[in-house]
Amino acid sequence: MFPTGHVVNDPFNDNVDVNIILQDRSVYFGSLFTIENVKSFLNRGDVYFWSVDMVIVRDLYPSTIRESISLMIENEYFQEAFAQIGVLGSEGAYKDVANYDSIIDMDAGYNY
Repeated sequence: MFPTGHVVNDPFNDNVDVNIILQDRSVYFGSLFTIENVKSFLNRGDVYFWSVDMVIVRDLYPSTIRESISLMIENEYFQEAFAQIGVLGSEGAYKDVANYDSIIDMDAGYNY
């Protein structure tokens, strides 16, 4: 899994889009938010907050993200929270990436 073009500046008050690639080569998309980040949207005057494929996590440290996703897979609700966007090596997401082991993991894009 790895971020899709967003730099996390504050692991306790930010959000990040992630692509999660499972060992079966399926690719999923989701947006991870912290509670403080959701509060910041509401505190600026918004009356509601909504995001597609949203999951709220304690913080945006890579270890927390990895643990959260692992638990969601283990508890069998990962596919309810994230949207499948393709399969490695097929048409669509990551069509030019055929080898799961060649994927660089998610630490790029984190400033802390």
